[in-house]
Amino acid sequence: MLQDRIYRNHTQISNMETTAINYNAGSPQLRQLHAQITQLRHVEAYFQRQLSIVSKKMEMAEKNEEQWMQRASKYLERMSKLIT
Repeated sequence: MLQDRIYRNHTQISNMETTAINYNAGSPQLRQLHAQITQLRHVEAYFQRQLSIVSKKMEMAEKNEEQWMQRASKYLERMSKLIT
């Protein structure tokens, strides 16, 4: 989902840059297009950072889950030894 938005933004930026090449360098349309490209690049960078944060949090959650499973396993082993 987030990766799709990043890809769409990146594609949109590329399309706008291609359009900018076709305009005259000093035209008001080019300045406006350049401002839009800059804004989209900021949005793309934001989504890249968010994706990175989410990925790191998911990785940490997986490690945490593994640790809890190991603890639970040790606890169950101790309990079974006490019962038998």
